[in-house]
Amino acid sequence: MGAGESSQDRSKWWQHNFGLEVSLALGLQYPARFTPYGELVVGLGALHHNIYNKDFIDFAYSVGIEAGLEVYLTGHLHLAAAFGWRRSLVNAGAGTFYADSWTVSVGFGL
Repeated sequence: MGAGESSQDRSKWWQHNFGLEVSLALGLQYPARFTPYGELVVGLGALHHNIYNKDFIDFAYSVGIEAGLEVYLTGHLHLAAAFGWRRSLVNAGAGTFYADSWTVSVGFGL
């Protein structure tokens, strides 16, 4: 997963603020036509920010839970919906900062 800011007035792409994270999900599900599942999600990453043309990179991590349902229509074609919560933490020079987020996802698979 990645995110970045494009609105900053910087001459080089690496001077923009951005973050990168890799997530691992471990879960349980009951395989059937209606497949409920629950997951524990752990993420590790880094945030880059440029302040007065000085680069700073901070360690970031997140933990969360997610629950959802997959509905198989025919063969492998299925619809999915999930709801979850995630706490993201950043270890910066002044301490550890965190933010809580609610997540909602919908999708389909082949």
